[in-house]
Amino acid sequence: MNTLGSKEGKALADTLRKNTTLTFLNLIDVLCKNITLTSLNLSENNLGSEGGTALNNARIQH
Repeated sequence: MNTLGSKEGKALADTLRKNTTLTFLNLIDVLCKNITLTSLNLSENNLGSEGGTALNNARIQH
């Protein structure tokens, strides 16, 4: 179970924003297991149609 609260989520966002070495993040698995997320801003990302479809399917499954 994901126990990230608002404070932890902001810390994670800040860390990811500053990260210059991350090469892979399985966001689909994270979203499928998350039971508390109420908002996700994916603006200014180049997800493409496959990425958008995968995220939408994860949202539907949850």
